[in-house]
Amino acid sequence: MNDFPHTLLPDHLTLLLKANMSSNGQLYKELDQYIYKRKDLYELVRINFSEVNQFGAVGKLIKSIGWMGFRDKISALYLNYMWNGNYASAQDPTFLNDVLSLETFVSQNCVQNYSRGFLLGMYLKGAEVSGCDLDTSLRVKNIVNDTELKGMLRAMGSRVIKIDWLILQLMHFRAYLGFSALVSMLNRACSYAEIFGELSMDQREELTINMLAYGASINETNIFIDRPV
Repeated sequence: MNDFPHTLLPDHLTLLLKANMSSNGQLYKELDQYIYKRKDLYELVRINFSEVNQFGAVGKLIKSIGWMGFRDKISALYLNYMWNGNYASAQDPTFLNDVLSLETFVSQNCVQNYSRGFLLGMYLKGAEVSGCDLDTSLRVKNIVNDTELKGMLRAMGSRVIKIDWLILQLMHFRAYLGFSALVSMLNRACSYAEIFGELSMDQREELTINMLAYGASINETNIFIDRPV
């Protein structure tokens, strides 16, 4: 696989996409204060959301369009910036459509109220529109049509929170070991360590570097000290 790029996703967005945003969640309840406390995010919201007036009616905005509506619009603005270098020009709706299609693709395998599939889509689409040399298999449109990947996810049964990490790891393992060998190991319930142990030193190094690049892009490092997905 090609080396993963470090995509510059804003930390205040990635934190929200990684969080449990159920209506009873603490961060959801305090979303308006979260926006107020981050001046760059607040200014972006104030300028681009007609529901927010000069006095800063962010609470009204969140009640009006909800978390998902806010998430989608602010993410589209960031993708537009990656493409055009500014927030003002006309947005290409297909950018966000690809991200949403990836979220739908993983919807049966991820825990509800987390936007981890959406987050992976933002990383990959952000890299694509920024002109990075992504491996063909990592194009969003190719992932959502990947029947082998879909079958592996379906066979694993249980839902996971960090579906983004799981997908990236599965795609690396398949590229290195081949689909049949990987499926055989998954059917035998082999551990991450056992699968990782089948890789060559070069493959292990490449996988580790790519995972570090992804972790840096989404501002998440605890994956490297926690148990693997």
